[in-house]
Order: sequence, then structure tokens, then C-alpha cells
Amino acid sequence: MPSYSKIESPAYEGNFTESSPPPAPKTISSLIPVIKSLSSWQGDLEVSANSAVPDGKIIEPTSIIPGTQSVMLRFKGNDGKIKSLSVRLTWYQNILAASHNIKKGSKIKSSDLISRKIAIKRPGVYASSPSEILGFAANKDIKQGEEILLANLVNSNIVPKGRRVKILARIGAASAYTEGVLIDEGRPGDVVRVRRADNKKITLRAKIINENLVEVEVL
Repeated sequence: MPSYSKIESPAYEGNFTESSPPPAPKTISSLIPVIKSLSSWQGDLEVSANSAVPDGKIIEPTSIIPGTQSVMLRFKGNDGKIKSLSVRLTWYQNILAASHNIKKGSKIKSSDLISRKIAIKRPGVYASSPSEILGFAANKDIKQGEEILLANLVNSNIVPKGRRVKILARIGAASAYTEGVLIDEGRPGDVVRVRRADNKKITLRAKIINENLVEVEVL
């Protein structure tokens, strides 16, 4: 059976005199705060290994990407010897799921959401806080109990026609800005008509980036 732990209490660090009892052998649980520090992970973490943890300080890796399933840790003991330990990692995150079926185009409300803890392989793809997504709209049907993916939501805030915006044009590595006015209303991501503020005869088609910026396509 592999060693296994989900305890998050850090190992004791302190000074020991000759009369003090020797420190206890390092356990799998003592690796959790170290790995969380190397990965800057704030959620829960489980660690398991098939052998005991070597004595000494972890010298490699110097960082770990959250979601990594396994990693080889290298330890340097007081005698200078290098030992390795392969560990398996399970990362947990509190995410939001649908409390009922949500139809495509519906705005997300607090009553649509329930919280759940799941094991993840990729961070940053799930909605984890209502403040991130309230007012956004689903761009696909979401079934009851299904996790809310950020990629399945769009900003539902409508930018009204007549709003003054900056028009961005990119040509290769160069970019230029001018003032403009929206002819059509739309949401971020929509392609709408916009006219230059200094010349009402020039009408362009541009993608809404946000409420203050649109970008034209330059062929």
C-alpha cells in the first residue's frame, strides 16, 4: 500500500540540543505545505508515495504547476547525498456547479449556483466565486449538477449604440487609435458598425473588446 496523506499541518522546525529528543522521521504529510508553497496553491492537496520520505531538504523541483499528477522530488541530506522520491498529487478546488438546468442565453444568478469540491487537472477553467460570473450569460445549455466552465460564459453587458469608444487598428506589429461612435449596440465579442468621430461618412465594422474599445479588422 502506498503512503498516503491529506493532512496539512506543517512539520515542526526548531533548534534541538543534545539533551532534546531527536526529530521524528519526515512523513508524507510534511510534504504538503512544501508542495503548496512551490505551487502557490491555496486549495486542498493530497500526496501519496510508495516509499518513505528521505531525510534532507528538497532541492528540486524549484516550482510545481498546479494540476501536475506526479512529480519527482530530490532531497539533499546533511551528508550531501542526493535521494529521490516519486509522489502522486491530487489537487482539489471549490468550484461552482449548476443548481438546475440553465438554458443557453440565460443570465447567471446566485440561485443558479451551488458549491462543490472536485479534484482538478487544470486550474483556472472553472468558476470558483459567484462574483466572477454573476450577470454573465451561458453560451450553451448547462445541465443540473454540471460544473460551470468559464469558457461556457459570455459577458452579457450590452454596450449601447451611440457610445463613444476608441477604435483600434492593428497592422502587423503597429497599432493606431482613433475616436469613434457605435452605430449598433452589442456585447463584448460582437462585430458591429462603428463610425469615426471626426468623419461621419466613414463607417467600419469592428469587434467590441469592452465598453470603451473596439477593434477593426485590417486586411
